[in-house]
Amino acid sequence: LAGLGDPIDGRATLLHLWDPRRDAITRSFFPMPGNDATRAAASSYGSVSIDIDQDGILAVFAMSDTAYRFDFEGNVVQRVWIPVPGFEPVTEFDQGENPLEAVSWLEQHRLLESIHAMSAGMIAVQYAQAAGRDNRFGSIVVSANGELLLAEEDAPRLLAAEDDLLFYVVSAHAAPNRWLVMQWPD
Repeated sequence: LAGLGDPIDGRATLLHLWDPRRDAITRSFFPMPGNDATRAAASSYGSVSIDIDQDGILAVFAMSDTAYRFDFEGNVVQRVWIPVPGFEPVTEFDQGENPLEAVSWLEQHRLLESIHAMSAGMIAVQYAQAAGRDNRFGSIVVSANGELLLAEEDAPRLLAAEDDLLFYVVSAHAAPNRWLVMQWPD
């Protein structure tokens, strides 16, 4: 499960293991990364995305430039830097009361939106940046050891990945729900 949970070292946890037989959370992990400004911004814009593969749980936090791999017990086994072009860590957060200031703040930051497990341990990550009422998306694929394999700015929205296939939705297309499927080369 993903969502704010009991803190570890004063930082809210983002991921939780749930036992359906007991209908209870058995462990919370993944303390929210970042500084005080990041945690303040996370109350409005923070999210966590997860995917699961045969080796464990993959996760990204919106305001971080790192993907995390956890084992199925919730222990960190790997951190992978995601080289998002123009990524800036949150150093200040004060958007005030004016909604235009909130839009301006979002337009200045690229946030990790989703993570997707691929074959051979590859990781696909989608990032987004507000552009008025829309979002601009980019996609990054890294190898299991963090080597950059693909960096695409102004990409379609990445919705899913399975093995060596990436599934995008083409929002600018005249037909609704128009999909683009990319097969990763061997």
